[in-house]
Amino acid sequence: NIFELAEKSTDGARLQMYDAGVAKIALYTDGTNNYINAGNVGIGTTSPGYKLSVDDDTVTTIPKTLLQFDAANTTSPGHLLHVYAGDGVAVNSYTALVQNAEATAGDNFGLKVQAGKNSSDVTMEVSNAAGSSYMRVRGDGNVGIGTTSPGYKLDVSGNARVTSTLH
Repeated sequence: NIFELAEKSTDGARLQMYDAGVAKIALYTDGTNNYINAGNVGIGTTSPGYKLSVDDDTVTTIPKTLLQFDAANTTSPGHLLHVYAGDGVAVNSYTALVQNAEATAGDNFGLKVQAGKNSSDVTMEVSNAAGSSYMRVRGDGNVGIGTTSPGYKLDVSGNARVTSTLH
């Protein structure tokens, strides 16, 4: 068989596609894990260049959103996006890259983090692998380097160096 559409159980159906007798694509309706194990996957493209390529040339409105994660009404804390590179996977490279190659001056933006508005909210945090915070940006705009509770717009715990005039 190269294609199979059948009842998986009394609760659902299955669709499987095979190559040389091995299931490469399996879709289930009963909660079983679905997978594609045959090259790259494209959404909005017929020639995906990566494991997952998302593109939509038909949307001309700016800004356009190609991928959205929505966890409204969740009661469990977690991550909507977790990028993980195991030991030895990303040697001498970054785990994630945000790049904008727009050539027009003033139209090139990098990363926007929008979260929180109170001093108890953490908008962004940079920490080491053990979880120790190096820098924290709070929802009220205070930035702490070496402290997780900055009391000023810039609060440095430890030595700092300024090589120009500090106003």
